Order: sequence, then C-alpha cells, then structure tokens
Amino acid sequence: MMHHDCPRFGMPHMVTLNPILDAKNYDSSDEFKISFSFAKDRFLIPWITVTDGKGHYLNFVSFTFVYSGDYIRKVKWDAEYHTDSTGVQPEHVYLHYNWEEFSEMDTNSSLVFLVVIGFSAAVVAFGVVLYGDVYTRDPAVKKQ
Repeated sequence: MMHHDCPRFGMPHMVTLNPILDAKNYDSSDEFKISFSFAKDRFLIPWITVTDGKGHYLNFVSFTFVYSGDYIRKVKWDAEYHTDSTGVQPEHVYLHYNWEEFSEMDTNSSLVFLVVIGFSAAVVAFGVVLYGDVYTRDPAVKKQ
C-alpha cells in the first residue's frame, strides 16, 4: 500500500485497492487472501478472503479505530462480500477507515452518583435545620 492508502489519525477515509491485479502468478481458480497490520504491528488483522476461487469476491473492508486521546486502543473490522454470484471479478476492493473515540467515563453512572450525593446532602441539611430549630425552641434543652 502507498502512504495515501493508509489511515490518517482521526480522519474517516476510503481508499480503493485492486489486490488481485497487483498479485503475481494469480490464477482465478485460486483462493486469494489479504491481511492488514496497524500501528507498527500492534494490531494484526487476520487473513481476509478476497476471493475463494469460486467466483465470490470481497466488496469492502471497514476498519474502525477506537482511540483515546492520541492512543489507538483497538481496531475492529468487518468484511462484506458481493451479493451477486456472476463470478465477474470486481475492479476494486474498498477500504473504509472510521474512527471512534473511547470514553472511560460512564455518564449515566456519574449522573446517578451525583443525584444520590445531592439528595444525601439535602437530607443532612434538612436534619441539621430541623434539629437546630428544635434545640433553640425547647427550654429544657437550654437549661443543660
């Protein structure tokens, strides 16, 4: 692959490849596979069948890079094959690069936590006000 075919951090992108025409000594009855590696081999994508040698061809591969800050945490992928079985080799295989930000914070849990803390503080404040009011009005309490 050339540098313009590679993913760019945080930028959705689509490229076209023709791996079969670029392969040497390929026979159309052969099975043909391709594999991908990202981030200096930290993420290895297993072998993906481009053609099974029986007329079924790969349409596109979608890669989703999950990142946090400027760090790639994982790479998810999905392959889709042509639905027609005409056996005609397509000109290209499309690669879709998508980006998804990973958020470690669970906002729903955080919101529930804040509501519980706020409610607890309100109950304590109400108790202090109520107790303080009873303390200042009861003459027996004042004599002690």
